Amino acid sequence: MDKATENQIQRDLQRQVYCVLGIPIDAITLLDTRKFVTNAAVNDTQCFLSTPNLNFFVQTLGSYEFTQSLLESDLCVADGQPLCWIARFLDIPIVERVAGSTLFESLLLAETNNPLRVFFFGGQGKVAEQAMHVLNKSTSGLVGVGALNPGMGTVEDMSSQTIINSINAAKPDFLVVALGAKKGQEWILSNKGRLNSAVVSHLGAVVNFTTGNVKRAPEGYQKYGMEWLWRIKEEPSLWSRYWKDGTSLIRVFFRELIPYKLYLSKLKRSHQPHKKLNIKFETNSSSTTIICSGALYKPQVDKYRTDFINVICDENENVYLDLENVSYLDSGSLGLFLLLEKHLKTRLKISKASVEAKRILTFNRMLRLLNSDSKTQQI
Repeated sequence: MDKATENQIQRDLQRQVYCVLGIPIDAITLLDTRKFVTNAAVNDTQCFLSTPNLNFFVQTLGSYEFTQSLLESDLCVADGQPLCWIARFLDIPIVERVAGSTLFESLLLAETNNPLRVFFFGGQGKVAEQAMHVLNKSTSGLVGVGALNPGMGTVEDMSSQTIINSINAAKPDFLVVALGAKKGQEWILSNKGRLNSAVVSHLGAVVNFTTGNVKRAPEGYQKYGMEWLWRIKEEPSLWSRYWKDGTSLIRVFFRELIPYKLYLSKLKRSHQPHKKLNIKFETNSSSTTIICSGALYKPQVDKYRTDFINVICDENENVYLDLENVSYLDSGSLGLFLLLEKHLKTRLKISKASVEAKRILTFNRMLRLLNSDSKTQQI
C-alpha cells in the first residue's frame, strides 16, 4: 500500500461518522464542511461529497447499490431535516443540518482571491450552461468553467471517454452533478476514479437555484422541515416524489424507529454499563480477528482507532468481527464499522454476534456483514 493511500485511510478514519438506520452521517457543521471542501480543492485531495436527504434515505431501503454510494463517500452530511429528526429521536448527535444548497451558497459568498472552479454536469435543457454564466456575472468564491447536459441516456452512455475528457479538460475543482439522486450517485461512484475534479457531489437543485429558475424556500420553511411544500409550489411535478417519501417515512417511524428506540432503551436498562469494553486484535498470516466484548460506546471505541487503521493498512485477506460477547452497540461504533466496510469491502465479515448485536445490526440494515449474499434487510 502506497503512502498516499495510507494517509487517505488515516484521514477517513478520523471522521466522526454515526450510523442513522444504516446511513453513514458525519457529525459536522456547515462551517467545517466548507473548510473540508475548500481544503480538498486546494490540496487536490479527492472528496466525494454526499448530501443525504429523505429521498436518499428512501432509496437506501431497497437498494444496497445506493447505500454503497453513501458508504464510498468521503463526507456524508445530513441535507434533509427529517434525517436530523430521526437522529435526534435516536439520541444521535447530528446537531446541524448541512444542506447542499446552503453549502454551495456559502462557497459562493466566500471572499477569496482563488475562487473554486465549478463544472455543472446534468440539468434539463441548457440550465447547466445558464448556471455557469450566472456564476461568472460577478466576482465570488466560485467561477464557472464548464457545463454539459449529457441527455437522458443510461449511466454507461453518460460515462463515455469523450464526456469524461470534456469535464477533465475544464480542470474543475468542484464538479456539480444533477442527474437525479439514483442516477447521479451511481454515475459518480462509477466515474470518480476517472475524474480530475477534487470535489464531486450530486446537488440536483443547485443548478436551478443558481439560475433563479426555481426559488429556494425561505429560511422558516427550511428550519421547520417544510421546504417540501415550497418545492411543490415551485415545481408541482415533485408532489409524487414527496408523497412517496413522506409515506415511507411514516411507515419507517412506526415499524422501525419506535421499536428500535424501545429496544435500545431496554438494553440500556438491562446491560452492565460499568462493564469495561475490551477489544483484542488477533492476526495470523491471512486474516485478522477483532474480538469485542462488553458495551460498545463511541468514546471507548475511539481509543482503538489507530488499531483499526493498522488493520486496514495491513491488507490481510479477511478481517473478522467477533461480537459474540457484545451487549450493546451505539451509533458511533456502528459508524466506525461502516468506515471499515468502506475500505475493506467484502473482506470484512462478522463471524459471531450476540442476540443483542444481531438485533441492532438488523435495525440498521447491516446484516450483509453477516451474510454477503443478503444485500437488503428489512425488519
